Amino acid sequence: MIHLIDNLRYKKYDITCWNYFFVFLLILISQNSFAQSTSGIGIGGGVNFPVHRELQPGIDLFLKGDIKLSKRFALVPMVGFMQLKERFILNSHHVGGELIFVSLSAKYYIKDHLFTQLGPLIAVGGSTLENISAAVAGGTLAAGYDFNTGRNSICELSLHSDLLNTIPVLGIRATYKFTW
Repeated sequence: MIHLIDNLRYKKYDITCWNYFFVFLLILISQNSFAQSTSGIGIGGGVNFPVHRELQPGIDLFLKGDIKLSKRFALVPMVGFMQLKERFILNSHHVGGELIFVSLSAKYYIKDHLFTQLGPLIAVGGSTLENISAAVAGGTLAAGYDFNTGRNSICELSLHSDLLNTIPVLGIRATYKFTW
């Protein structure tokens, strides 16, 4: 290590590179976070990948709101439709691939536009939406990014994991939100 430092002392270019590196590192560490929670309403959809060998990927469609609580926190109510192909068992009931879910989660902005989301999830479903045969409780966890697409609109892209009783469902969601 000492030999490396001695070599750097005699090479002005190397010392300059190290200085730039440390200045860049200092700026990266000391940068303030300007999180931007907003209030708005949006519509979206996504693709689901159930972590269960008898289930195939499906889709989800939803309506969600963002209620700004502070610069970094928002409350996110969401209601939607989730399709999981094949039949599966929840709470000893055979449930088909169509579920209606309701979620109320908290969103926390880590940095500009980058967020995490966590909250409870309740779903009812059956072989079709007319044959509702079970209700389950679970949770949802997500991480995502908001892309500003205009003065009053945001496109949100997120990776999510929903837990329906004991069946985890991973997925990708995209939402177009109108903000105010």
